[in-house]
Amino acid sequence: MSLEYCYPLKEGEVLNDEHNEWELFDVTIHGSAKERVKLSKRLVCSLKHLPLRLRIQYEKDTETSIQKGVGADPSLEYNGKLIAEGLVSAEDLSDIFENLLKRSEMTFDEYLKDFDYSERKAMKIQIPELIRLYQEGKAQIIDIRFADEYEAWHTGVGVNIPLNELPDRLDEIDKDKTVVTVCPHYDRAEIARLYLKLKGYDARYLTDGLLGLVDYLRGDKARDFMQKINKGE
Repeated sequence: MSLEYCYPLKEGEVLNDEHNEWELFDVTIHGSAKERVKLSKRLVCSLKHLPLRLRIQYEKDTETSIQKGVGADPSLEYNGKLIAEGLVSAEDLSDIFENLLKRSEMTFDEYLKDFDYSERKAMKIQIPELIRLYQEGKAQIIDIRFADEYEAWHTGVGVNIPLNELPDRLDEIDKDKTVVTVCPHYDRAEIARLYLKLKGYDARYLTDGLLGLVDYLRGDKARDFMQKINKGE
């Protein structure tokens, strides 16, 4: 494969950035400046056809690379592990990221086998934490009630994606944020959360439900909350 028509990604630049719904992979390239550019070009050429986004960081400090066990020039790191050492082929890079994509989704069987106390806790979120994450721009609220329910009443935050429309509207959900599913209580929200979890999203459901959220945001709490949201605080 010729690298002549490929380009190296700049730090912070995202390959396939127009597809916000695709999985985002943050990787680090170790090695000399020349070899880092070569591997970046090869990544762009070999991955641009895959349904993923790629953001690269370049590690320029040799000592840091040595401490992480880097022994080949260049090397590719993902989630703290070296996943490619040396200027590997485009085919190998495609295979590596295709496997990562497969692992980003899981079957229900796989989810159940890995279910433990930490997941039991992680799948839930309560109102104070939800409000904090939302104010920080780290959470997206998905109201999964039917459209008629939403039209009858809704809060001032969140996107309405009815549960039965969820599979066809995944492109509206931000994989870079914690996705919080909500309904009046939590029965349908938990169904939506599990579906999104299996699709590779960081998804949680609001244990207090929308009725609990409405009760919580009364009077000056509602005023203060909306003022912070409108100011972008």
